[in-house]
Amino acid sequence: MIDQLPNFFSQRIFILTNFQWAGILITLFFGYLVKLILSKYISYLLNRIFVKKELRLSEKQIKKISFSLSLIGFSFVWLTIIPFLKFADPILHLFKIFGTVLLNSGILILAYHIIDIVCSFLEQKALETENKFDDILIPLLRKTFKTFLIITGVIIIGDSLTLDVKSIVAGLGIGGIAFALAAKDTIANLFGSLTIILDRPFQIGDWVVIDGTIEGSVEEVGLRSCRIRTFQDSLITLPNGKLTNADINNYGRRKFRRLNTKLGVEYDTTPESIEEFCDEIKKLILNHPKTKKDGFYVYFNEMGDFSLNILLSLLWAVKDKQEELEQSHYLYLEILKLGKKLNINFAFPTQTLHIEK
Repeated sequence: MIDQLPNFFSQRIFILTNFQWAGILITLFFGYLVKLILSKYISYLLNRIFVKKELRLSEKQIKKISFSLSLIGFSFVWLTIIPFLKFADPILHLFKIFGTVLLNSGILILAYHIIDIVCSFLEQKALETENKFDDILIPLLRKTFKTFLIITGVIIIGDSLTLDVKSIVAGLGIGGIAFALAAKDTIANLFGSLTIILDRPFQIGDWVVIDGTIEGSVEEVGLRSCRIRTFQDSLITLPNGKLTNADINNYGRRKFRRLNTKLGVEYDTTPESIEEFCDEIKKLILNHPKTKKDGFYVYFNEMGDFSLNILLSLLWAVKDKQEELEQSHYLYLEILKLGKKLNINFAFPTQTLHIEK
């Protein structure tokens, strides 16, 4: 076919012949055409595929996948046509490297976005389950897979560029000791994240106190650190390495929540009234739907400076702090109504001053 072309195509301009320049333009045209076709129909195809899998894709996710597939399609056209254009070996080698790098980049970008989509789907499923362990595990898996993919991608693209990857890896091995010393905190944090996964000292949303100083709700757990939202709404970032030896008090794991208080009544309250008052409070606790029916105490146990003190201790069977406060609120209101009904006055701090003549 080349021999039948006019002499114009055999003329050389800027190293390449006109035939080769025309071939490059045709290759770019077909590559761009493949890109347009993929961009046009990828949205329809992806929605058809993923709707059956109960997974909805956003427009942004579709554009990302479309771009990576277009890059793969373009590089495939490039690698298919370029060998037929009779380039000299050095130039052909450069063009093949260019196409291979594009192809590998497209595949890696596509894999990166697929990891995002799959993990987003799993996170939605995790929110529907009562077990909160998967709320920690899935974000960790997402970051782990992405890190592994990036490292693998660097090696693959380096190999595509004909770099001596083995020598580079060997060079890294020589400096491995120094790197390990410099990265010991990072390695400790990685082991800390494994400790969180295996031991499960807390879950997302748990109320924790760490080493008696850090208190709040667990908001996020990552490969390097976990984030705790304090009750002042500040965000504490705690390296996972510190968690391996930390004392973690997890209030979120409580089956019951203790209410422990004292009810002070005036000194002129009769013993019979105190006895009846305690009995009626016990009935309130027994009839309350959110209290543990054993292990509670209502006893007159102290003669204070200005009041006769009744110990009230019980366990709430509630799921969180808000419900605990709500039930305590209603119980205190019932106790106030009971005191008013029995003509029992609650004491407040007073002093009696005796003046001697």
